[in-house]
Amino acid sequence: MLQTAIQARHVQATPALWSAGQPRSSRGRIFETKVTVEAGATIFEEGAPAEYFYKLVTGSIRLVKILSDGHRQICDFHLPGDLVGFANADDHDFSAEAIQPCVLIRYRRKDVDTLIKSDAGFACELQTLTAKGLSSAYAHMVRLCHRSAYDRLARFLLSMADRTQSADGWFELPMSRCDIADYLGLAHETVSRVFTQLKKAGVIIEPTLNRIKLIDQDALEDQLEAA
Repeated sequence: MLQTAIQARHVQATPALWSAGQPRSSRGRIFETKVTVEAGATIFEEGAPAEYFYKLVTGSIRLVKILSDGHRQICDFHLPGDLVGFANADDHDFSAEAIQPCVLIRYRRKDVDTLIKSDAGFACELQTLTAKGLSSAYAHMVRLCHRSAYDRLARFLLSMADRTQSADGWFELPMSRCDIADYLGLAHETVSRVFTQLKKAGVIIEPTLNRIKLIDQDALEDQLEAA
């Protein structure tokens, strides 16, 4: 795991992929630390003690598990507002890797009970974000039940549109085609081929890599439900 460099008075002590600001306090308790992470950094590793969890403020993160055969499985993508690494297990079940430069709020796991009892706002937000994470996990299980690569990718794009779509209908995919393939359980070449199919069929517009607009989101949802 990469070293964390603590900043004092906004001066970074040593170059590092991590930098953490001074912890903030509430009612005299230290409870959160602002952390910045460069793209490609490992936030925590699979099997490491789960001492902290995080709320992602900016950037994007992938949760990764290395299977027994050496293959990489991406289990989730985290976007701003998501909780990262919040679990009851003593050790992390996955590694968390920054896809883009990230800003996170780091919490100590041992402070959770105290914070929930003393801060109603924190308790409500924690409950909401936990429910959101479970909903995302259930949706991904349903997505993987579809054997068609077209269906898997189309449903993934719909979910990303729901999470990140701007008012004009455009959204960005921060992850690579290889990341999407490892998330959907498909070959990289298959994902690239289905993207081409979606563009030729007029389902999506993709003027630049990873900038996408769904032409008729409702029609695509109806098509997938009827399949």
